[in-house]
Amino acid sequence: MNEVTQTIDVAKGISDYGFGAIAAGAFVVLGIVMFLAMFTWFKNMLSQLVSDNVEKMNELLEETKRQNTMLLAIRDGLLDETMLQVKNTSSMAFDLSAYDVLEIINTVRKENNISNREATIQKIHKLVGNQYRCIKSKMDCYPFKGRHLSDYMKDDWVDKVSAIVEAEVYHDKGENANREHTNVFAAFDEIKLEFYNSIK
Repeated sequence: MNEVTQTIDVAKGISDYGFGAIAAGAFVVLGIVMFLAMFTWFKNMLSQLVSDNVEKMNELLEETKRQNTMLLAIRDGLLDETMLQVKNTSSMAFDLSAYDVLEIINTVRKENNISNREATIQKIHKLVGNQYRCIKSKMDCYPFKGRHLSDYMKDDWVDKVSAIVEAEVYHDKGENANREHTNVFAAFDEIKLEFYNSIK
């Protein structure tokens, strides 16, 4: 019934205003609807495009920041002044560690029942390992050529130093401060040279 009424109204409108006016009105309404649909589609498309570009720009910015940081680290690593700072800082750390190892030798002699060699060796390895991890954690603070200085340290240094401590504790001629000092510092000089060669 409703469709019949609408059809009659359209026919009456055509007879009153003419077919051209009704068709023009229909095209105007259709044009407005099409314009709104196209505007909405274009707005959504533009919004998506802007959103994608912002995301890509943020990724690009982050990557650029990372590359700049790495380039600064590499540049610093190539400067003679930076190499001198690294060598001085690491030299102080290794020299201090050498004195700590001399202290470990004295501590193990006094506190351990050195007749139980297996337990003593385990304690030596544990003390030297703790000292090595302490130095390594401090070297983590220094960036060099895009890495941390601790990355250039070798874990086999623990075994090397532990062997020297064990040899001094169980030396057949007994305690000798001069010999211990010479042997420990000779080992740390070798460790320093390995370290310097690895950071070149």
